[in-house]
Amino acid sequence: MFPNPNFRTVTLDTHPGWQFDLKLDHQISDKHKISGRYSRHHAQESVPTIVGSTDFNDGILYTTDVHNGSLEYNWALKPTVARNACGC
Repeated sequence: MFPNPNFRTVTLDTHPGWQFDLKLDHQISDKHKISGRYSRHHAQESVPTIVGSTDFNDGILYTTDVHNGSLEYNWALKPTVARNACGC
């Protein structure tokens, strides 16, 4: 007994996600500046199993969470010389 060769079905693939970025800059004085950045991304994907067996690996369910940030400090020692510290 073979499966019906005309088998067809409609499935819904859901993929909700969101992302945001936050950046702050502060000038402490003419020679000192500090800045920071934070980024966040979140996504999920869900596709139902169609055949009903994990042998075919046809269903998908996963979550992605990404966090990223940096901090930077700038110090202008002279008009032509700068010191930079970055925690990227």
